[in-house]
Amino acid sequence: MLVAEPGGRLLQYESTPHPIVIENRHWAIGSGRDFAIMAMHLGHSAPQAVLLTSLLCADCGNGVDAMSHDKQSAGGAP
Repeated sequence: MLVAEPGGRLLQYESTPHPIVIENRHWAIGSGRDFAIMAMHLGHSAPQAVLLTSLLCADCGNGVDAMSHDKQSAGGAP
């Protein structure tokens, strides 16, 4: 589970009650995370990174859901 706190801090919960504090600028989870992180490092938005990842990873696809905790739009298709 991923939790976005009001101050912008992100917490990822896995198999314990203790969260992983996400401090990286770019973050992805799931089977295509390596592709998505690379796409974000190359300047793509998170939704664009998911779309690109879906082209390269057979385990990914079925659309994009995005949320943003800043004042800018979450982004769109490439």
